[in-house]
Amino acid sequence: AGERGADGFATSNDLGHQTGLMMSPETFREFLKPLHEEVAATCHEYDMDYWIHSCGDLTDILEDLIEVEVDCLHPLQYVAMDWDESARIIGDRMTAWAGVDVQHILQEESPEGVREHVRNLIDTFYVPGKGRCVVAAGNGITGSTPLENIDAFLDETFRYGLVKAGE
Repeated sequence: AGERGADGFATSNDLGHQTGLMMSPETFREFLKPLHEEVAATCHEYDMDYWIHSCGDLTDILEDLIEVEVDCLHPLQYVAMDWDESARIIGDRMTAWAGVDVQHILQEESPEGVREHVRNLIDTFYVPGKGRCVVAAGNGITGSTPLENIDAFLDETFRYGLVKAGE
């Protein structure tokens, strides 16, 4: 892919549950961290980004993912992870492909509640002057999601995101 000019490589392999990792951090470090380190290094050799999707609480391995030079992590799951703590750990060392909560916020909130959630996400992960925040759905948006909430999510992402980027 790098030889053909790709900009990046993304993987998807859920490592976490709603309340923690699917394995101990030590098991991740022994068996999976070396693989991610090798993939990231190969991507960077070809001037490509390495992006990872993993649902669940990854707090215990955020530093490991930064250490192996993962460029971007999705979704920083709202219900599973403490966004403030995640943003503190990540800082400007990795891009947060932060996920609007599709389990509860998009399903249950009013459009204004969705807008507030989007603003909170951007305020939490956006790094002034550097960006480092991609706003997306935390996972697939289901057919039962109210359309007005999807509209509010997309509209607020663009409106508020442009305001923050212009500051």
